[in-house]
Amino acid sequence: MSSISFVGGSSREPEHAVAGAIVRLFNADRVENGVTADQIESGAWQDNLALLRSGRVDFALVRADQLVGHETELRVVLSLHSHALTILTREQDGSATLADLAGRRVDIGPAGSPMAELAARALAAAGVNVVVSGLPAEDRAQALSDGAIDAMVLLGAHPLPDVRAIDALHGARLIDIDGAAAAAASSDPASRTLTYEPRDSPIAAYGLDAPFSTIGYGFALVARADMPDDIVRMVAESALTRADSLRSLHPALSDIGLDDLGVSTVLPFHDGAVAAFEAAGVPYGTPGTPPGGPGSAVDDSFVEQPGDRLVDGGEGDDAMTYSGERSGYSVTLRDDATVSVVKPDGSTDTLISIERAAFTDGTLLFDIDSANASAAYRLYGGAFDRTPDEGGLRYWIAAIDGGLGLRDAAAGFLASREFIDLYGADLGDTDFVSALYENVLGRPGEPEGRAFWIGYLQEGGARADVLVQFTQLPEFVGISDAALANGFWVA
Repeated sequence: MSSISFVGGSSREPEHAVAGAIVRLFNADRVENGVTADQIESGAWQDNLALLRSGRVDFALVRADQLVGHETELRVVLSLHSHALTILTREQDGSATLADLAGRRVDIGPAGSPMAELAARALAAAGVNVVVSGLPAEDRAQALSDGAIDAMVLLGAHPLPDVRAIDALHGARLIDIDGAAAAAASSDPASRTLTYEPRDSPIAAYGLDAPFSTIGYGFALVARADMPDDIVRMVAESALTRADSLRSLHPALSDIGLDDLGVSTVLPFHDGAVAAFEAAGVPYGTPGTPPGGPGSAVDDSFVEQPGDRLVDGGEGDDAMTYSGERSGYSVTLRDDATVSVVKPDGSTDTLISIERAAFTDGTLLFDIDSANASAAYRLYGGAFDRTPDEGGLRYWIAAIDGGLGLRDAAAGFLASREFIDLYGADLGDTDFVSALYENVLGRPGEPEGRAFWIGYLQEGGARADVLVQFTQLPEFVGISDAALANGFWVA
């Protein structure tokens, strides 16, 4: 008997149990199918995509925002549970709606994280001020319990342990995220990468009186595009024909309907899954349009094809995916906002109303139009010595556009968990200045310059001011502006 392998995540994560539920349903027919399913454990759900792409597993649970850029190599089999954005407050505090949180201290988590980026947009639509922290979830839950903050944002599959803990101590209240708040988050240009699915989250685990609406990142069961159709069809059919059993196997799946299984917001469905949906009479949705087809008023996805092409995305947030690294292509953003892409074979794509071009090593964004964008971009190089991620870059651009000073943004970078993990919590002034010279200018500092900046800090100067000054040096500005002339490169 042949076998196939599945991965969901660590045994401590709900994704492991969800993958186990699929394996259990599939193995109910293993004798008839002549195929058995095995489950392996990964270090965390974030590792699953790499395991799938490397061929070490056949099927993996992958969060939708990780799937962008893999349109040519991967296909969706089933859409499953979500990581729901959850706003948690104490019942005794009296907040029942987003409007009640106006002026309150709402902790949205680490700066630049997908959770913070999503929460900030949703809360901004309701006029709610937010607090950005680098605290781990357990410390934020303690701060809420102690009354140091009025609400906290969580992102994960329900039931969430922190909700149960707060409920046991104070009575938990979960705030609806609907209407304008959900629309504000879902309509942002970043929603192409951060995939949102409106959901009425399950309430049975908390004993609540009514569902609460929210948005979140969907998880999908994914296979490589070359996985045999008959195997994929058997996997999809095992869930479609036993949907009631699927819902009973884990609380995160309790509100999954047949129609939910067939909604893919990023990748096309595998042909084997399509056959299963059609045989079961279950509708399924495939994003985008055929390669090279005309654009539409919704978000379209196009893939690289040979020869000269004119690709018009129309309205919506549209993406073109290329099969190689950016270095193999020559990209020019023209004054009329069209984009010329000379491909490795010498042919040229002309892109009209295309907001992003995805390559195997990153993505070029063409839709960023902010006077503060370059300054925000340079902060990543100065503080982290890396290319920005799209969600974080858009978050900081929006924050600075909204009135956050560049110095305050720099302070947020320096207080972030990433900065502390890179350099340590006890980074001295001398090492801090050395890191800026290397990150920004790519060289050790000259003795006079190093002495000046170290002296400035030792006399009480703020590191955030020094980071801003370094990232605004004409040498660095000239290099970065030239690099950004044809789009903003993100990891």
